[in-house]
Amino acid sequence: MSKGASSTYWRCEASLRIDYVTYSTITVGVNNSAGGYVSPTGGSYYTGETFSVSATPYSGYVFSGWGDANGNITTTANPYSFTVGNNTTFYAIFKGITYHVEYDGNGATSGSTSKSTHTYGTSSTLTANGFSRAGCAFLGWSADKYAK
Repeated sequence: MSKGASSTYWRCEASLRIDYVTYSTITVGVNNSAGGYVSPTGGSYYTGETFSVSATPYSGYVFSGWGDANGNITTTANPYSFTVGNNTTFYAIFKGITYHVEYDGNGATSGSTSKSTHTYGTSSTLTANGFSRAGCAFLGWSADKYAK
């Protein structure tokens, strides 16, 4: 450098901040795949993030709540939202609708048949016929009053 010349030097300092992000795995299942579906089915989410899930029952079923693999219900909120904290697995609990059948003797001259209770999606047997009608043989139950 020549005499009388000056130089300027810059000194830069920087700091680096590292934030660790943790993820949790959320797994959502259904206790009865014939009963309905969930959305979303889970995935990896930031810890502290809000996770929301909805359950939709199919025809003949109702949504009973969210629970563990044994069907123990912890909440009935639908949709259900919570803050992600740990790896979590839970299930939508769907149950078949319960319905009652009353029997009509359709002109029977004697006897009776008790009502029966059934659950959608579960095999069951109708109550045995207790009606009788002179000159006729019982062929079976029908939803059609005029069945032959």
